[in-house]
Amino acid sequence: MSRALACARVHTRAMHTSVRCAKEDITKEMNYVLRKDTMPLQQLPKYRFDDVSTVGHMRLQKERQMLKYYRLLANEFPKLKELHVPFTPPPPSSFLTFKFTHYQGEEHPDTSKVVLTLAVKDLFDAKALSTSLAKHKFLLLAGPRWQPPHTALVQRWNDALAQGPDALEALCQVVQRCAGPHGI
Repeated sequence: MSRALACARVHTRAMHTSVRCAKEDITKEMNYVLRKDTMPLQQLPKYRFDDVSTVGHMRLQKERQMLKYYRLLANEFPKLKELHVPFTPPPPSSFLTFKFTHYQGEEHPDTSKVVLTLAVKDLFDAKALSTSLAKHKFLLLAGPRWQPPHTALVQRWNDALAQGPDALEALCQVVQRCAGPHGI
């Protein structure tokens, strides 16, 4: 009985015999593969320059990708015109600007920071500050957060709280305390 036939009858032999037979068969196949020329360059047909090179295929792929985007531009973008809403500037009564920071995909300490920016002139226009004494007191309370060369902006930030909306509420309370309904 040949060795290959013995390996075919694994179920009748002991386990160690079948493992030994499998190892021998694998080594025989590997020796054959190593001896065989797996890429016979002499047998390849003569190159007639009728095929596209690798760089050419890469360029064709880029062209296909660009054509895909052009089709998207031509077919899908006109549908976006239906969703267009013209810009309307905010009314003069909403002069507070809140800036939030968000880092996509990661936790960062700056995500709890909210920066409030307002112009002192807008406080007068909204009648939150009524006298020059109230303006002076407000600017004293603002301290180093008041930057006179930059159109008299006052910036206040709160990064002690855990979440941005909580910081927003705290900043709104600060503004209401400083420039409440009766002025300062």
